[in-house]
Amino acid sequence: MSGRSPIAALYRLAARPGRSVLDALAGACRSAALHPGLDLDAVRPYVLGDDVRTMAWHVTARTGRPHVRLAHPERALTLWLALETGPGMDALALGRSRRAAALEIAAALAFAAQRAGDRTGLLPGRAPVRDRVSVARAIARLEREDGMPLEEKLRVAADRAVRRGLLVVITHAAAQFEPSLLRAITARHALVVLRLIDPA
Repeated sequence: MSGRSPIAALYRLAARPGRSVLDALAGACRSAALHPGLDLDAVRPYVLGDDVRTMAWHVTARTGRPHVRLAHPERALTLWLALETGPGMDALALGRSRRAAALEIAAALAFAAQRAGDRTGLLPGRAPVRDRVSVARAIARLEREDGMPLEEKLRVAADRAVRRGLLVVITHAAAQFEPSLLRAITARHALVVLRLIDPA
């Protein structure tokens, strides 16, 4: 997929508010603790009370003074995809099904996220992936999905155990969310709904 494609442009546009939401959630303060999920940022002189596990030994050796590494929370976005897969998605328009169109859009968004270094999760799964092969396998599994109701997938997205991110819902019907479910989703995710409209 070309980086200039409409879907790639859509992902970049949709991801902007998602990133600002996640940046706000991550907090404005930098963390001095290094652990998985943190990006190395800089070093500073050691002060009493700093965790010795954060020592920057190469800088300490070069300067002759102890230094520690600073880190900040990783800012990678998680893209969550929720596709409607019920019988209504098998209807044909211009020789192909709505399901096929939804899968193509999902794949394009997922690969745009992958190229941007972001993770992709396909609901109802809870474990987002980042590498291209895992993304392709997850999309392929959707082709065989038996039609779990979209609302159930959205309830998974609203679960506190699911990583916050950008949630893209792909459906052929006008979105009718329960107010309580919508509040729960938008409290955790930036929400984008893509509706498939059959050509007249």
